[in-house]
Amino acid sequence: MANHILLTLLTLGLSAMFAHGADLYVDPNTGDDAADGRSAPVRTIARAVRLAGPGDTVHLAKAVYRESVDLTGKSGERERPLVIDGHDAVIEGSRDIAPSDWQEVGPGLYRNTTLFEQPLRRQEEWVWRWFFLFDGKMNRMGRCMKGTNAPYKNPADLSPGEWTYQQNDGHAFYVRIDPAKKLGDCRIATPWLVNGVSVHGANHHLVIRNLTATHVLNDGYNISPAKDAQIRDVLFENIRSIECGDDGLSAHGNSTVRVDGFYSTRNGTGLCTTGNSANNRLLIRDNVGYEVYFYPYPYPGPTAHAIANSRIECRADNGCLIQGGKNPDDLCLVKLNNVVIQAMPGGPPRSSRLALDQRARLEGQNLTLAGLALTLGVRGASISDSVIAGGAAASIEIASDAAWEARRNVFDIAHLRLGLVTYTATQFEAYQRASGQDTASKWEPIDVAPLLASESHIEIEGKPVGAAVQFLPQHP
Repeated sequence: MANHILLTLLTLGLSAMFAHGADLYVDPNTGDDAADGRSAPVRTIARAVRLAGPGDTVHLAKAVYRESVDLTGKSGERERPLVIDGHDAVIEGSRDIAPSDWQEVGPGLYRNTTLFEQPLRRQEEWVWRWFFLFDGKMNRMGRCMKGTNAPYKNPADLSPGEWTYQQNDGHAFYVRIDPAKKLGDCRIATPWLVNGVSVHGANHHLVIRNLTATHVLNDGYNISPAKDAQIRDVLFENIRSIECGDDGLSAHGNSTVRVDGFYSTRNGTGLCTTGNSANNRLLIRDNVGYEVYFYPYPYPGPTAHAIANSRIECRADNGCLIQGGKNPDDLCLVKLNNVVIQAMPGGPPRSSRLALDQRARLEGQNLTLAGLALTLGVRGASISDSVIAGGAAASIEIASDAAWEARRNVFDIAHLRLGLVTYTATQFEAYQRASGQDTASKWEPIDVAPLLASESHIEIEGKPVGAAVQFLPQHP
């Protein structure tokens, strides 16, 4: 009996040890890639990732790293994920320019032809994501991969702190500085790393947490399955993307990801995903092309995305867009629960747009939609226990024959158009009779500001409606 108990305890102990795996440490300042990462830290993330396997955790010292977290081909196992814990480390994707690569062609005007070779790899599409950092301040020159693209300036028309690109001039970049200064005395940087974190292949059972990606050419977090492969069971937890050339986080192809805690700002797009995703505790704001873009799935079949306990503040050129699948019957279902989506003052005209195409459906509860132009295709929506406000700046457009279900909502919008018929506040009862929806709902003036500040709330039949703002992520 004693031997049996001892064997059982030993088995349990070994199981726990194997489930946890090894702790590997990275320190770019004190580490050495000749070390094993366990008894002493390695210097590079790449070395630690090569050493890590299922159940292991790679711990990054809190520091600034000039390399990507490349998880190409890496996976964990069920109940033994491979974990990358950043401990608030930063992946800095930019690199200072080399003055020797630039030729002065006029007072304060400099020309470069090496950037198109590296890091752009002679790919014009990468130029759409390009930016410069002047004294740490990002300048896109009004251009964005998925947003508005201002024409490139003539080099002679540049002001100090501006840049341009001339495809027909040897793929040359130009920058202008104060002519009283030398180029080597200026702090100018360009993106150099492609992605902050790359999950490529047929990956599964990965966790990436407590990490910031900034100033990369493409995406802060890029998830791309190999051809005919699937990525699944990947969790991003407490991550940030700031000023990335394209997307804050982007999942491509046949992928299923979870995000729990994500701050995304001043990227080309805040969140740009296809496949299937579950997203919790998002704070997305001040991005350039889209705040959120769920784009068409490239394979036959339905897809689903969920967003909960999140705040989306829209100033991007195109607001939020949800598109369906490859074929007419391939539905993209988006579920929103306890979410604020707010059009922010001063945004472009389309920044207030929350649009679903003909193959996408919205199911939302406990939403606060402020100042939005909500457009629904024939798959329609089901919205309950929500506040939809913004007065003259807000509206709802619902396609003819759309599947529209609504209950226990409070409206304060310019109009609701159901098919060909437009209803305003004075015609709310007519809308209720015609649609058979919103029988317990209200249409009344709403002061949105105290709702968004969690200083007041609205009830219907003794139950709060709208988002519980106190549980949403707050601005850093």
